[in-house]
Amino acid sequence: MVRPDFAKWGQDAETIRHLALTAEHPRTRERFLALYMIGTGRMNASQWFQEIGSQPHTVRGWVHRYNAEGPASLYYWRTGDRRPPFCPEEEEEQIVRAVRESAPIDHGLPGHGWTLKKLRAWVAAQLGRTVSQSLDELFLACLRFIETINQDPETVLRRLGPKVDLDPEFEKLLFSN
Repeated sequence: MVRPDFAKWGQDAETIRHLALTAEHPRTRERFLALYMIGTGRMNASQWFQEIGSQPHTVRGWVHRYNAEGPASLYYWRTGDRRPPFCPEEEEEQIVRAVRESAPIDHGLPGHGWTLKKLRAWVAAQLGRTVSQSLDELFLACLRFIETINQDPETVLRRLGPKVDLDPEFEKLLFSN
């Protein structure tokens, strides 16, 4: 049975428990909690992977990595970089401006409320683009804003005031990957 060697790294079960409760990222907390449960004998790796719905080799891998490389090896680090944008920035601005400043009927589309289907049709007609998977991601991000506007457009416009700029934090939500 594989067990974490806390003493090798000058740690004890309580230190690992503290890391499991306070680590910033949920995956890091999950890994340290696994070490704590296995190291204190409350569960073995096979029992723990079933408890959390993981794979046995994943949980055993955490223990082996901890024993070989220490606690820093269990911290979650995002790998890779941001994906390239799905379209040029000016096209993104056109899409957002169309949703903010107009209704579908203004573009020969039925109705006054934007939907994903209408936004796809607008992009095809105005930008000459077919909707790819990455473009779908922007549409889904915009959908929340569209639904808010459709529910009560007057209140939304009143809140935005005479200037129709979005809050920078909300814009981050729209364009985050």
